[in-house]
Amino acid sequence: MFVAARRRDMAIGAVGFGRRVTLRCVPAVLLVLLAGGGCKTQDDAVAAAAQLSSTAKTLSDYYAALDLVMANTEGAYTAQYAINGVPPRPLGEERAQIRARAEMAGEVGELAEVFKGLARSTAAKDAAGAADKLNTELASVSGLSTNENETTGLKLAVKGIVELIQQHKEVEAAKKMAPFTAALSKFFDSETGEYNSINRAYLDTASAVAKSLVKRKQVQVDVESNYASVLKVFDLTPAVDMPDLKNGSPVLKEKMIEVQDAQIESRQKAAQASAERATAALSNALKEMDRRVETVAKDQPMKIVLPPLTLDTVNNWIASIGK
Repeated sequence: MFVAARRRDMAIGAVGFGRRVTLRCVPAVLLVLLAGGGCKTQDDAVAAAAQLSSTAKTLSDYYAALDLVMANTEGAYTAQYAINGVPPRPLGEERAQIRARAEMAGEVGELAEVFKGLARSTAAKDAAGAADKLNTELASVSGLSTNENETTGLKLAVKGIVELIQQHKEVEAAKKMAPFTAALSKFFDSETGEYNSINRAYLDTASAVAKSLVKRKQVQVDVESNYASVLKVFDLTPAVDMPDLKNGSPVLKEKMIEVQDAQIESRQKAAQASAERATAALSNALKEMDRRVETVAKDQPMKIVLPPLTLDTVNNWIASIGK
């Protein structure tokens, strides 16, 4: 029943990822939790599982997009060094932490798979193996800022699940998913400032490089849209040869520097605002899913059957990063 609801095989796919990370997420665990807790309707269990699956997929894609932003930042640092001689700042450790979060999510998904087959004779062995993998991944996760308390809280929430699985108490472990979703939401919130700074670092560096190129008159003037289209309305033709105007008019390029600088600043602000809206929207989605999981775990009816609407904002930003 859950198979149709969960989302399969999501590739992290960002530059530099060592392997494909499958985030099947935690709906399977949630389904066991709800069944074990005496949920009034099977529909609520399935709906909550599908919603959490969608939210987790977006969370995985968000981390992948952040890693891609950091890869782009490394390129911007190299360009800045070539133009201005500013030494590039290494991002290896930060990127490793973003990947560790993706790996952790992937192993949580693998652990969730075990709950789908508790009747199998190998269930206990599979659960122990998945728990060991999750413990390994958690060891590599550390706070990106001063959020060690939230990081520890997330690890403890997972540890409670792992220990129960190792004791062959799989259903009791499933009931620990509500505290886990709460800890995951708090953990994400504690790092939102760092996530936004990742985007800001790229945009600031890219903007500085772009302005340096404009200043050196190494950016082409868009004559077609700024001049030719205006004359075309009146059936007029520019007197200056178009290729010469595009490539060799020092006077025109000098006048356009201020316009191009303003365009860079405007686009930079818009891009940063979009990234911050996506981070806030994902934070709201995680909080919403925490409320829904807790509601269903308490055997209360869940009225909303769709994933959090704020995920659309996040997915739109993710799509813009890949362009």
